[in-house]
Amino acid sequence: NLEYQGAFLYGEITANYDVRNHLFEDIKLRYDDIYKGHTLELGNYKYMDDGAREWDISFKKDKGYIITGSKNYVIKENVPLGSRVELLYLGIIIDIQNATNGVVEFKNDEIKEDRNYQLKIYTPDGKILIKDISTTSNYNQQNKGEVEYDINIREDHESKRNKIDSKVYYGLTDHLTLGMGYLREPELINDEYEYLDKGRLEAVYSNYIYSLPYTFRVGGDKVFNEFEYKVNEKNTKDDYSYDFLGQIDIKKVRLRLEHESKGEFYEDKYKTKFYVRYTPIKALDLEYEREEATKRDGIYGIDYKEKINKYSIEYSKAYKDLLLTGEYEYHTEDKGKYSFNTYYTGLRTATLKLENTWKNDGKDYEVAFSIFSNGNRLFDYNLEARYTEQEKDKFTFRFSTNYNNWFDYEMFVDKKGNQEHKFGIDHITDLRNPTAKIKNMDSSPLKVITFVDKNDNDIYDEGEELIKNVEVQIGEQKINTNENGEAMFYGVPNYVTYDLEPKIKKPNFLLGNNKVQVQGKNTATIVAHIPVKPMLTLTGFINVEDILELNSIDKMRLYEELLVTVKDTNGKVIDRAIPDEQGIFEISGLLPKKYLIEVVYMGIDHQIDGINDEIVKLTYVDVRHVS
Repeated sequence: NLEYQGAFLYGEITANYDVRNHLFEDIKLRYDDIYKGHTLELGNYKYMDDGAREWDISFKKDKGYIITGSKNYVIKENVPLGSRVELLYLGIIIDIQNATNGVVEFKNDEIKEDRNYQLKIYTPDGKILIKDISTTSNYNQQNKGEVEYDINIREDHESKRNKIDSKVYYGLTDHLTLGMGYLREPELINDEYEYLDKGRLEAVYSNYIYSLPYTFRVGGDKVFNEFEYKVNEKNTKDDYSYDFLGQIDIKKVRLRLEHESKGEFYEDKYKTKFYVRYTPIKALDLEYEREEATKRDGIYGIDYKEKINKYSIEYSKAYKDLLLTGEYEYHTEDKGKYSFNTYYTGLRTATLKLENTWKNDGKDYEVAFSIFSNGNRLFDYNLEARYTEQEKDKFTFRFSTNYNNWFDYEMFVDKKGNQEHKFGIDHITDLRNPTAKIKNMDSSPLKVITFVDKNDNDIYDEGEELIKNVEVQIGEQKINTNENGEAMFYGVPNYVTYDLEPKIKKPNFLLGNNKVQVQGKNTATIVAHIPVKPMLTLTGFINVEDILELNSIDKMRLYEELLVTVKDTNGKVIDRAIPDEQGIFEISGLLPKKYLIEVVYMGIDHQIDGINDEIVKLTYVDVRHVS
């Protein structure tokens, strides 16, 4: 399996290739935070092993999680290729996964609504990144003027058509959010694929009443096309629904009521859910949910009702390196379920996990004990022993090691004698310079260009001379510019700002604006121009012959009693000089800018006013004299 990550069209592209089956897996081009926290992703995904593929483009806000089914939370996050990610709850590790094609996904029973989690990301170059994930349900509410987009266009291989699913939420005020959705998908109707167009409107209002937060949401959707199914004689004109949600938090109690009415296209006529959650102490949740559905056309041709009740108790307690979680759940259809889990991270580089689960009112028991390493890139292992009433005991051991960020070995064995061994090279290479030492896949090369800034604007202009032998440093890398004034750095991590530290080795040259900052943004090559400014010498001549008739000795004595001062435009003294016997003075080490010239007579034999604040503009092309 080959994985690739790099810069392409100012974004980040990831891809992997299955060498054995000669198939490309998923290929994705991603633009993170392209607009107010939104991510743009273009992908080409494997549909089947026969080579069929589907195109997809999405533009949505990255929340760090997705919701599947009925309030099932899955934490999903983009990370650098080769990363190992820990999922933390209450500061304790509850799961560990390795990234697959730049994505890590956690499906864990400990992930619940209205909880805070952390992802601890160990990147291949040794960095540790922390990502906070909050599963708070805010119903896509926006502040005034804010907009959230969720747009997806996906190719459907079966119908050879595209599916469009788009939602937009706009904050009309800080309390009122308006939402609009449009769904266009191919549907098999009477043995032919037809497009169904469905629209949705909704409004979400939230505020406080006597310091108690509450939320209301009303919405409805309808299919615009009209098709009649020959099998059941249903018509899409009856495909519509209206829904309502109300929620209020009264101190430690949350109450939520949901109601939905559907058109005759559906079997469900009405569906009502009532939910209450009571949190008497921190991390202890008592929940009750009742769902009642009114169905159309029962056995006797009349409507009938179905009722489902669900009770649950959830508790979590963290003490130092120990986390205990317990849950009891009773469902009308699934009967009782119990679980008690223990997580311990006090072994520095290892985590212990003990899971106990009873299903079907305690008749089906399952226990799992596992040990996995955490925070260790060189030596990585995962040992698991599992026992179930149905499958009896089951043992698996997974071990992997990475030597010197180069050689990778992985082994898997189980009780049945199955073994799997993997050998591979885990090394990052920049194809533009294979010999460069690269530690991060998410990086870009940097080209530094040093130039003579003739017009003193700190910007490279066409035609300005390039200069060699300027030393530039980033981190531990030091490179001198070549004959063309260029130096190349490789492996500069993206989205990290660096201060270039240039040092010039040429006499009579100064650095201009040496606080040059660069930041990798997935461009093919970052280019940074560093202005270099040759020092100028101001030459002046003091002319006294037009106002005084002096012999040569008196002239020499007069020049010795004159003081020339050069100041910047703010009046700060730059340097001083005394003219020679011919009245000529020089002041070196100046840059091309405006200066103030002051000439003062310090003697007592003559009455000379001198010069006060004469403005001089120095450039690289003009020779200026002051008389």
